[in-house]
Amino acid sequence: MHDSAVRNGRILRVLRGARLPCGCVAGIYETYAGGTVVVIDEAHADCRLAPHRNGCMMDLEAGESPGRDT
Repeated sequence: MHDSAVRNGRILRVLRGARLPCGCVAGIYETYAGGTVVVIDEAHADCRLAPHRNGCMMDLEAGESPGRDT
């Protein structure tokens, strides 16, 4: 995460939500700086992806993909 607004969690509004292939529920949010982040709103009990923890933020613009199970 490169943007200070993302690191500080300064979310402006929700854009959409989605259930990921791993079963986690994520929200796509716009930041005050104009960036977009994904927040894991509810980690699925069987998800084995380390970054998928409740409240974990991922910066879409840095190339992180919350739905990729590789």
